[in-house]
Amino acid sequence: LHDMAGSAIEKAPIDPFLYVRFHGAVGKYYGSYPDEVLCTWASRLREAMAQGRDVYAYFNNDLGGTAVQNAKTLIRYVRES
Repeated sequence: LHDMAGSAIEKAPIDPFLYVRFHGAVGKYYGSYPDEVLCTWASRLREAMAQGRDVYAYFNNDLGGTAVQNAKTLIRYVRES
């Protein structure tokens, strides 16, 4: 799955794993994701994990250095159930 404007793929096929790429909240490869968006994704990722699927997320919105912070926030939300 990915969220690139104009070509986003939001519905995942049923596979043994889920891989999500975050390309930027404001523009291509730019912009920090709001907590509400990350919380919603965390719910989706937890659901996939509950089904026994491996989950991978990649943040590619690092222009401005926001990828690491967004990844840490997403991890925190996934762990909070």
